[in-house]
Amino acid sequence: MKKRIIALLLAVLMILSMTACGSKPDTTTDDNKASDAETTPETPAEDAAAEDPKEDAETTTADGEVEYTIQWFAGSSMIENGDADFIREKFIAAYPQYDINIVESDMDASGTLTAIAGGEQIDCFWGDFYTILEGGAGGTFLPLNEYFEKDGVDFTDLYGEFCYNTSTIDGQIYGVPQYYNTFKVFYNKTMADEKGITIPSEWTWDEFVETAKKFEDPDNGVKYGAVMSIAWTQTWAAMANNMGWYLTSVDDEGNVSVNLDDERLETVMQAVYDLGAVDHAIPTYTEYSAESINRRAELANQRTGMIIDGPFTFVWLKNYMFNDPGEGNLPFEVGVAELPSFPGGENCSYATNVGLWGIPKTCGNPEAAYRFIRFIENEDPDCAALMSAYMSTYTKWEEQGVDVSDINYAVFSNFTDIYGEKHTDIYSHELVDALCTIPHEFCDVYWNFNPNLYASESACQAVFDEQFSTFMSGEVDFDTWVATVTPLMEQRLADSGLDHINLD
Repeated sequence: MKKRIIALLLAVLMILSMTACGSKPDTTTDDNKASDAETTPETPAEDAAAEDPKEDAETTTADGEVEYTIQWFAGSSMIENGDADFIREKFIAAYPQYDINIVESDMDASGTLTAIAGGEQIDCFWGDFYTILEGGAGGTFLPLNEYFEKDGVDFTDLYGEFCYNTSTIDGQIYGVPQYYNTFKVFYNKTMADEKGITIPSEWTWDEFVETAKKFEDPDNGVKYGAVMSIAWTQTWAAMANNMGWYLTSVDDEGNVSVNLDDERLETVMQAVYDLGAVDHAIPTYTEYSAESINRRAELANQRTGMIIDGPFTFVWLKNYMFNDPGEGNLPFEVGVAELPSFPGGENCSYATNVGLWGIPKTCGNPEAAYRFIRFIENEDPDCAALMSAYMSTYTKWEEQGVDVSDINYAVFSNFTDIYGEKHTDIYSHELVDALCTIPHEFCDVYWNFNPNLYASESACQAVFDEQFSTFMSGEVDFDTWVATVTPLMEQRLADSGLDHINLD
């Protein structure tokens, strides 16, 4: 019989992003938005008791009856297209001791964290890695080591060292990774072929610049050879990290320092500035702002030859294919290439943004939450494909007879438009595999990065993005910019208590 109701909140931002992708694309600059999908916090379920749930929660059944009803707050798009019901049926078939009550909710990360702090019983939560890790360090989320140990599995063996580094602090696992995100060069292959442009498998920044110039064709509507994000953390940090630069570092005593005065950083920032202001191969910062340039729209409408972006570009391009009446399929073939390298660096597919499932301290039944998370992420490939917004982090699909490329392919190649029509096989396996490949593991942005610095790095990145415009607009030179921004970052670290970490 039903003894307890567990409020299992799946406040998944990637679901909300998918909801946004199902709408007609706008022409505003996505780089100036806080995210691709803005959401409004809602009031958590009233029946999620604020009592200490752990003492009441039971985890076993002797008679096979449903003992727990998991209340799933799912995104509206998953409910409307039937994905939530599909996941529910699959899960309760595998774990009949649980039932799932699906509740439509568009609560965002901020609203959910507020609810957790207020004592709401929430059993699991999806967020960016830095949200989960910072919350774990602060006691908002539970360490999950004992659950993996109980399963008799090694976390690193399941997800790899990259995901381990972005899911732990001091050996404590605070999140189950759902996806990783890569940044690549997306280009109009049809246009490239017509112009006799060959995109090499490994290329330098200078070659990238020359290629961008070759794409320029103002008489035919191609004003800029390339268009990228003007947000530092979305694009350009990859190339500086590729040379071994990081925004923050820590000394032997645990003091955190800001690393702006670095030749590698100056090289990349100056190159980005010159690409627009000197070479005129990309919009200048002023043009980005004044013309509300959206890199994805520019590529879709053949007003540029290349963009640097993450995998969700594929989803946005689907929007342009099917959600703009009268447009239909893109009239060109899309190509994917690796990021260019600077001297001292290697070509790499920049990897970041591991999305994590965390279990809050207010969870009524951590075991139930853990089982659900592991099922939809690692046990059932169909559920994994539905829940992943990017690329699967799980490394053991092959041992289950599942090709991970099929899971990734399902994410990007199938699409339901705003009229309810299902489109399949949008992109080829070959193209999706190119998007999902990370050829040089040591080039991953956090590969050699101290996980304890994630929160400090994130705080400084926020200041970086706030102040990036003064250099990119030509208002100040690099040295002046460093002298101005460094104390701002140091103050942000001090105010947040992130200027020192415990090395014990």
